[in-house]
Amino acid sequence: MEETTTVKTVYIEVETLTDIILEMFRELGIPIESLEELTTMRLERTRFLNVTPWPDYIPRLKCHLNTGKLNALQSNATTKQRFPLVNLFRQVLKCVGWRMLPQVVSQGYEASTGKKCVERFYVFRPLDLSSP
Repeated sequence: MEETTTVKTVYIEVETLTDIILEMFRELGIPIESLEELTTMRLERTRFLNVTPWPDYIPRLKCHLNTGKLNALQSNATTKQRFPLVNLFRQVLKCVGWRMLPQVVSQGYEASTGKKCVERFYVFRPLDLSSP
């Protein structure tokens, strides 16, 4: 008597680092489908400052990245850093070949105090691997 066995194939969807980054941008209200869409964007700095880092993303990022190399993924990042979410995005984007560059645009001076008014933005560029 011959036995027959049935083999089931199970496909497990592996979450990539790019998928996590895109989800983080969607959490900020920036619906992008690929990182290449970042080249056309200029995001206000306040968008990154008014949000606390999401604790559920840190363990998922740690599956792909080394915490010894990236300060933003360390457990004391929220207490030791002034802008932990900015650092998290900047460091994680650099790992996938993107730079998050700050831009400061002058808006003139405040009439009553004479203080300079500026707007701060971030632009995104692919990392040039040929330069040091």
